[in-house]
Amino acid sequence: MGNSAHLIFDGLHRNQSKRRYEFYAEGSSPNIFRQLVSFLERRKEDITEITLANYLFNNLQFANQVRRLAQLGVKVNVISIPLEGYDTQPARCEGFNSYFTGEGCPHIGESRSKYDFAERIYRYLRQSGDYSLHQFEHVYLRSPRVNRFSRGRVPFSLHIKSMLIEMRDGSSFSVLTSSNLALRDTLKEELCLIVQNTADDLAYSRAFYRHLIEHSKQVSDVDLHTERDYSHYRQPFNPIEGRLVSGKEQFFFTAPFLAHSNQEIEGRIRQKIASAQRRVLLCAQHINTFEAELKQATVSTQGAVKIKLLSQTYIDETHQEQANGTRYPDHTVLVAGQPENTRVPANPRSFKEFIARLKQNVPCEYYFNQDVHLKFIVVDDDVIISTGNFTLTQFVYEAINIDKFEKFDGSYQGTFSEVNGYFVRENAADLANQLAQHFECLIKLKDTYQPI
Repeated sequence: MGNSAHLIFDGLHRNQSKRRYEFYAEGSSPNIFRQLVSFLERRKEDITEITLANYLFNNLQFANQVRRLAQLGVKVNVISIPLEGYDTQPARCEGFNSYFTGEGCPHIGESRSKYDFAERIYRYLRQSGDYSLHQFEHVYLRSPRVNRFSRGRVPFSLHIKSMLIEMRDGSSFSVLTSSNLALRDTLKEELCLIVQNTADDLAYSRAFYRHLIEHSKQVSDVDLHTERDYSHYRQPFNPIEGRLVSGKEQFFFTAPFLAHSNQEIEGRIRQKIASAQRRVLLCAQHINTFEAELKQATVSTQGAVKIKLLSQTYIDETHQEQANGTRYPDHTVLVAGQPENTRVPANPRSFKEFIARLKQNVPCEYYFNQDVHLKFIVVDDDVIISTGNFTLTQFVYEAINIDKFEKFDGSYQGTFSEVNGYFVRENAADLANQLAQHFECLIKLKDTYQPI
């Protein structure tokens, strides 16, 4: 890799003739998948170890690629969620054809749901032991009003999509992506970052993944035939206080076993945005925070800073809901006086209040596009790339004790915290400009709307 950091963008913007709700044999981000496989293939003789943490691990072709590396002697560890977290809803389509050739893929077989594909991989690895698959079982909750957990609906906290690739010569690479790379996931606008690590990055990442594995279960020790009941949950581990290592690493990880980690990265992001001089670009699936820092930057620069936001979900005071005969009603907001379809977040009130404050206090441009799933921030020439969204709850790290749920018999004691990864690089003009150019590409798409 010529540069120390390489960006890959994927989504419908690459080929707008593709249908939004088509599913492909290469998964939800075929171009990212193909470039990652190519990256690994070119270096397969020099790789000694791969650690992969992925919210979903059900991509048959990717699991096969990792298996081939393991057969060459590469030590492989994969961390993902338990099968109870995979959606069981089958896809209503003839088959999962190749994105690139349009041809059918025999290995897909009769599988049609995220759960079906994952179960095949989990059962195979439990029996074969070709490489190590670990389940991170931490559940995160804040409210006693949640519905009963069912297969595919258990709120597991592992949201990260990342890799650590270690080489024979002592060098290493990290991968951070917004994409689940999952089968039966629809195409979304995604990004993938491949970075050559510094010594500090490697030491920090090794420590993080070691703790993640220590707090997980080997799939070989799990009975996959029996669905586990998570309705009476007790967190079994204590958080680690202080930094994992001392250094100037570009990566940062949040996790329930890393005390106050969410709040630490939140503070760094807030400080960076508040000090912006020229530009701030915020892009994520969900955004409902940082308006105070955006206002501070606007005031301190006397309005000179240019602020643009882009998200998948959007709601404001013009929101209307209309039944359409299905479980999911239509939602619209007014854009230039015309109603346009929008995706509404699960807790619309806080998002609507955020937009109201933004309209009142922050001169900005706001766009939404229902296919946006990538997450990044550009502040002047500084870059933050994230696997987590930019919301108030995203940065919560809190001990929770729920004695009784209101809708079913159950209780919860644990830490409210997601597992996510962040890449932070300062004075990265090339990287910042690549992200800015892609931002401009996305806001010019026909399905992007500008309400503010």
